[in-house]
Amino acid sequence: MGQRHQLFVIAKIGNRYRGLAAVHHQYLYGYSAIKICLNLIKIFQCPANRWALKHELQSATRVDEAYWSKEDAYVTDVDDIPFPFITTCLSVGSSLRPDEASHAVTHVLSFNMPYDGGANNNGITVLDITDLENVRYCFVDFHGMESEGDVDLMTPLSATTYLRAYETVQGKVEDYERLPLIDGRALYSAWPDSKWRVKVVDDKGNYEWRAVKNMDPEELNIQGFGPALDKLQLEPSTRATLRSSTLIKTIQAAFESPESDLPGILESASLLGDFYATVKKMAYDDPAIVIKSASARRILSTALKNDTSIDLTPFSELSSMQIMDILKERSTIPDGLDILNLSGNRNLTEETLKEIISTFPGLKTLRLLGTPQIPLANKVQLLQGTTIQLFDSEQFALPFIIKKDDHALFDRMEKWVPRDKPLYGYIKPIIQQVLIMSCGFATRDEDGTINIKESLKNGITGQAWSCIPLEEVNLTPPLLISGVVQYLHYLLYLLARRAYHDLGTSNPVAINLSKQLAMPSFLDGSENSTQIHPICEYLYKTPRDSFSLSTRGGWWKHRSKILPGEWTLVLLGTGNNALNCSYAFVTAEESVQQQPSSDSNPRLPTLIIETFEGFLDRHSLSAEDKRSVLRVWATATELAINKGVVSLMDRPQLESMLRALMYPEVDPESESETYMKMLRRRARSNQETASVGTPVAR
Repeated sequence: MGQRHQLFVIAKIGNRYRGLAAVHHQYLYGYSAIKICLNLIKIFQCPANRWALKHELQSATRVDEAYWSKEDAYVTDVDDIPFPFITTCLSVGSSLRPDEASHAVTHVLSFNMPYDGGANNNGITVLDITDLENVRYCFVDFHGMESEGDVDLMTPLSATTYLRAYETVQGKVEDYERLPLIDGRALYSAWPDSKWRVKVVDDKGNYEWRAVKNMDPEELNIQGFGPALDKLQLEPSTRATLRSSTLIKTIQAAFESPESDLPGILESASLLGDFYATVKKMAYDDPAIVIKSASARRILSTALKNDTSIDLTPFSELSSMQIMDILKERSTIPDGLDILNLSGNRNLTEETLKEIISTFPGLKTLRLLGTPQIPLANKVQLLQGTTIQLFDSEQFALPFIIKKDDHALFDRMEKWVPRDKPLYGYIKPIIQQVLIMSCGFATRDEDGTINIKESLKNGITGQAWSCIPLEEVNLTPPLLISGVVQYLHYLLYLLARRAYHDLGTSNPVAINLSKQLAMPSFLDGSENSTQIHPICEYLYKTPRDSFSLSTRGGWWKHRSKILPGEWTLVLLGTGNNALNCSYAFVTAEESVQQQPSSDSNPRLPTLIIETFEGFLDRHSLSAEDKRSVLRVWATATELAINKGVVSLMDRPQLESMLRALMYPEVDPESESETYMKMLRRRARSNQETASVGTPVAR
């Protein structure tokens, strides 16, 4: 069922190609597959993602052969996702196109799955990220697709060739004409199979397609494909022109000299304009000298004193004490350090990490990929109260880990237990929660206000509302605002095409929003708009029904009241045959004393209601951040606002909605429990049917 398609990421690791990540897409073919492929290329070529991709490509060179060939159909542990950032890029990029407000649910597969290992009827997409500035792509039909036309099997297909198979699907492919195609030899190297076909070109430029089984071994050589990944390539900022051998010799002597001699050496040598640039170049070219020499660490520390971004990944064997040696000079002027990258250092201790966070209170980004010795929960605890953006391997892997017996939808609903409190949240969200409701046909009062309470009682709106907590998202204010506005853009697109939509089951809000927030800058349109952030594990794993988020327990149930200092974005989509979406940013007046949560009939507080611009004015965003989020808001809503279909929600409508959903006279837990009992009965029924007479434990 569906137009099934798999997508793979491969790269040349050492002397052969390897599979690094794979996902299953239930409905992808033709021009949609082409657009998703271009979306992924933009993500993998995004400069802001390059550091993490390089780290994981470098770590792949240290994986042994036994691990590459392991067989496991399920992703059940962090170790089953050796390249979590690459997997996140593939998962988000294959299911989310914010520019067209398109979202689909995809499933992460084993990283080393064979090209033909999934249920497939519309081919596969393959991306080669060996060269991150020139990502290659191809489509492959390996056994015949459900398309109008035929294409060559086991052959790397261009976008134009792949699209020809779908004669009824039209689309532009100009963006692909300049993109390099994956060579058949790379596919054969990644997944050895004699049926692969390779394009062979002679000296005169003539070519023919040959099956691998008809080729000589030397014709299958891939040694010239792409840059080698055995050695980490440094960012341009760490390179400097070597002007004189005298300068090099001076620095070499300084590296090898006793620390007591350094003041005199540095006093004279530092007068040379490119001295410290050359120090960086030499240190990063030969990391071993920095690890061995205290003098080299001290000189490098001085060279990095004014840097806004410090990357210590080439020195991954540094001890915690040596890390602090290098950061010593920078700590004398702690303000201005924006990015610190300690990825891959397994000697970093929790105590040293705590000291770093304390020493650099203005730090914006902390990169800790490949540091499993400090559990994610401990890192989160150390970051409490900060706005530091964390990038951690466990953080990227967690959303995709599913227990072997939890793959059925009803199993996940049955076993999923809401958390009593946030587990991985540390950045206080500028938007505490998003309350969303879709009412196509609902009961209205005489003044035209939708009576939410009566609509719920009559069952007209079904499961069409969700309350999404954002306390575990961990995004800075401008990024969180941008990501949430992107979801509003999607919602407007969705509601414009149908008067009523079940936001709970057929279009799960939590998993959709979690991916929007993983690529929150897309609508900004900048060079780094496709930068990837961690997917919020809690939202991504939430069962796809609105009851689980809206009314069934969970820590947000105690936080979902409208409280002073905490903002809720309320969205209400209405209309029988035409879209009408109203919104409001809401908080409570400080003077209002909230009643205890044990009150069975809590009183709605006096509300402060703001437009988007008014909401921004109440927060201290920098001028640059404010301009950025205003651009995103304009992109997402300008057309709809001009058409008069998006407006600020009026107070009576807002109060009606909040009274029904957040301040009900009767706790809706009983309604939720009835629903969950139905799910349990259905799950047991499915088990009994599958067991064919085998008794089922109850």
